[in-house]
Amino acid sequence: MMDDYRLISAEIASLRNFSYLTRQAAGLPYQRGDIARQQAEVCAGQPDPAQQAAFLNEYEKLKKTNGENDPIYFADGCHPQFNSIPAYGWIRRGQEKELKSNCGRQWVNINGAVDVILKIIETSVFVLR
Repeated sequence: MMDDYRLISAEIASLRNFSYLTRQAAGLPYQRGDIARQQAEVCAGQPDPAQQAAFLNEYEKLKKTNGENDPIYFADGCHPQFNSIPAYGWIRRGQEKELKSNCGRQWVNINGAVDVILKIIETSVFVLR
């Protein structure tokens, strides 16, 4: 996103006789009323039937050509955040509220895979500090 603001700042500098800092260019769409702070809407994914059919064809070929005990894994990774995320709230002026965290600055990567033939689940956990 900051690269976009750098481009905006460079474009303004080339068109006019002055330039904006990147952080100033970031605020321009908001100041002009082009954007507003709002929550995005969640919508259901629209899978492509042609891509799904192609995947199923390849998967069926793989199952036929694999040996009896050869695994077929479906894998995915997730990156949960164990800390609370501070947000805005109603707090009396002059007072401070603390939001306790539980793990500091750690990032956890959990990778999981399922062997659909042998019904085996494999997981690995990495903690980055």
